[in-house]
Amino acid sequence: MPIEAYLYLIFVILFGTMIAFWFYMESLQSLSPKETSLLGSLEPLAAVLTTVFWLREPFGLFQWVGTACIIAMILFLALKKTPSNN
Repeated sequence: MPIEAYLYLIFVILFGTMIAFWFYMESLQSLSPKETSLLGSLEPLAAVLTTVFWLREPFGLFQWVGTACIIAMILFLALKKTPSNN
């Protein structure tokens, strides 16, 4: 494998995994676990936007359906009422 491929691999490992996990752990100090989970659910949408705008991937019907499913589930979880502890 060429050295450039190794550099890309290191970039993906550092920014796609380690730094993202560090941000997640840091967010737990100032947000509730529910808020942090909901923000984490947005990661697939961020990946889609990155591939569409940066990598110029086509965005077709299946991508629209998947995006709608993700947004619907995030809204469902955000609006779901939790039982009160009386």
